[in-house]
Amino acid sequence: MTPPDSFLTHDLEALAKLLRPIAKDDPRVAQALGSLRHSLDAWFETLGLPSSSATSDPRSGAKSEGRGRDSRGPQERAGRPTREFRADIRWVPERARLKAEACSLALAQLRAERKPEADAAESSEEAALFGRAKALPECYLWALDPKRTAAPENDLEVAAQCYENLAVVVELAQAEVQRRSIEEAPPRRLMSLMAEAQSGIYAMLARLGIRGDRDQLQAFAWLRERTDHFRIYIPRFMDRSRLAKPEDASDLARRIAEFVAEVTSARESSEVSAKLKYRLEKASDQDDELSDDWWVKVAESLEERAEQGGGELESELKEMLLSSLDRLRSEELGLSQSALSWLEAHS
Repeated sequence: MTPPDSFLTHDLEALAKLLRPIAKDDPRVAQALGSLRHSLDAWFETLGLPSSSATSDPRSGAKSEGRGRDSRGPQERAGRPTREFRADIRWVPERARLKAEACSLALAQLRAERKPEADAAESSEEAALFGRAKALPECYLWALDPKRTAAPENDLEVAAQCYENLAVVVELAQAEVQRRSIEEAPPRRLMSLMAEAQSGIYAMLARLGIRGDRDQLQAFAWLRERTDHFRIYIPRFMDRSRLAKPEDASDLARRIAEFVAEVTSARESSEVSAKLKYRLEKASDQDDELSDDWWVKVAESLEERAEQGGGELESELKEMLLSSLDRLRSEELGLSQSALSWLEAHS
């Protein structure tokens, strides 16, 4: 019997050959083909099967159809690695949260007394969820599917937390990517948390006999692209032999919250430090008549940074503080004792 991946690979290749001439003139078709191939690759990787694009992707070594032009980008032709990331996680947070709400509603329906007024309220809420899901691409609320056997109460509760974890950590990943250069890898700890979140969903859905969750697959594909490209090793949660335990979802939520707090604190400290550095530069550059106002602003920033506490300062800011110690200690600036103590410790 032919293995299932052979069927899908053959079908994908036939579809690609049929649509390639159209894709040359219609970018929407080209994008759809790329998305289809990438989604299947992520699914096969999750199942431990060979890549579906092994024969259909021109970059895999197969001869490409077309006009004979070199389709590689300038970086690739020059021997430099490209950074073409295809996994699309923009819809994951919204869809995952909607699925979490669906799990919670399904749980409430199982626990509720079957009163007519309760049924009416639940039906209204269910209709609203389905309406929101319909407005999103490929959002399947399996927990509310009347054709499926209702999942156990505990599984629905855990699944809701698993989806919420994925939503939070993917939002963090999106924010980190926007803040960083394309040359910079996302934080390893963030990627590990995201790996655990998507793995927990895979494990839970496998228990319920559900395969191919769009958000789990796209999160996995996003991670796979970046771990491969940036050579980041995540020892667990990226294959079926080392899956996360769905029941650990509450503990994972706690660890994600701790990471969020640390990132937020570090970002705020960095912003205040940058402001302090700018004001120190201005105070040092101004004439005597104007510098006094800037030194007052320096004192304000210094108080703010001392209140935040912790965090290492960049060497240039340390040197600027050290060279300005006498002025900063002066009574006319009136720094608090806590700010003076912080200054002594960090300069």
